[in-house]
Amino acid sequence: MGVALGMAWTFVVGIAYRQRAQRSFNGMTASLIFFGMLTATFTWQVDQNLEDDVAALKLPLPQSEITVEGWWDNDWRMLSRERTSSLSVAAREFNIQFVGEPANLARILAAQGWQEADSSDWRWILLSMNPEPTEFSLPPLKRDYLGHADILLLHRLGGDPKTQETVRLWDSGFKLASSGREVYLGQLDSEELVQRMKFFSYWRARPALEESLEQLQRELESLQIKRVGEGLLLIREAQVSTGS
Repeated sequence: MGVALGMAWTFVVGIAYRQRAQRSFNGMTASLIFFGMLTATFTWQVDQNLEDDVAALKLPLPQSEITVEGWWDNDWRMLSRERTSSLSVAAREFNIQFVGEPANLARILAAQGWQEADSSDWRWILLSMNPEPTEFSLPPLKRDYLGHADILLLHRLGGDPKTQETVRLWDSGFKLASSGREVYLGQLDSEELVQRMKFFSYWRARPALEESLEQLQRELESLQIKRVGEGLLLIREAQVSTGS
């Protein structure tokens, strides 16, 4: 609001000055000063307030405790089934619930060809403008659940350069009463490369096919897996079932 009002006032004053000016005025210098100060102020504000602004966008996660066996038997129904309610998002539903260490899950899947995606920062914008992007040159972006970014993002490379599979985990807010360990919500998705105006590209997620879920289940055979609901996998480490 402050920037908008300032620009409006500058606009009015500029018109009034040009209406009454006795000599011609080159506004290039003034424009450079104005936009330079605007850029510097914006950069300073972002640097000072970015963390607070991002935190303000995060909705509180549901805080609840459940038992291991309760979750395994029926309490999995208490957890959210959708990451977002937006109809424009094709891959909305969670198809994984996981109890264990995300690092252990990543290690097991690494043996099956999965790897952690590169972190996305300002350089992603430059990578997205590559006219010939592939799964290797353009990493997938993080996605949010209630404003909280995924804590694990894995993808499998080496197939079709225009598609890739991803596995993501989010903190659900639920914990195990016996150990305090988190219950994670997850998605296995198939992501396709979308190119706009021949210079901007990004990955768009689609719900995983049944064959992909079955393959993931085989790849995680060292863990305890249970198929429940419609297309939902419950996954837990062996030691979790003993309450440790």
